[in-house]
Amino acid sequence: MSRLIKHEGKIPKLELAKAVLSWLLVVIPYGLGWLLTYPMGILVALTSKPQKTHPQGKKIFSKHSDKYIAEGSSGEWEY
Repeated sequence: MSRLIKHEGKIPKLELAKAVLSWLLVVIPYGLGWLLTYPMGILVALTSKPQKTHPQGKKIFSKHSDKYIAEGSSGEWEY
């Protein structure tokens, strides 16, 4: 408690520099991640290729049951 009373609002410059540096080490990579999210997403979408076969040998497109279609489904879905 005596340390807080001793400075009474004055922050030593070394402590302030350490605090600013620690925040910059967090904020800069976090901000770069946010900035790169959309360009990288577009890049991934443009360079992806359509899936021709299912990894487990199933059909890529399947049909819903007749009951499900009768309730308003489009009838086809991709998984």
